[in-house]
Amino acid sequence: MDFIGQERTFMRDGNGYGVFLFLGLIAGFAIGIAVGQPSAGTVIGLGAGGLLALGLRLKR
Repeated sequence: MDFIGQERTFMRDGNGYGVFLFLGLIAGFAIGIAVGQPSAGTVIGLGAGGLLALGLRLKR
């Protein structure tokens, strides 16, 4: 499938939002391990990634 010339971008087709959730999950888990609370860090990271994705979705 050739995507050259199509006007849809990574964020416009909805696939980009999962990236923010995944990055939030990984970053939160890593920070949580560093401070000794991996489960709390994961929840905070998912929340931050979710809020960022929601903010970008509402902005467009």
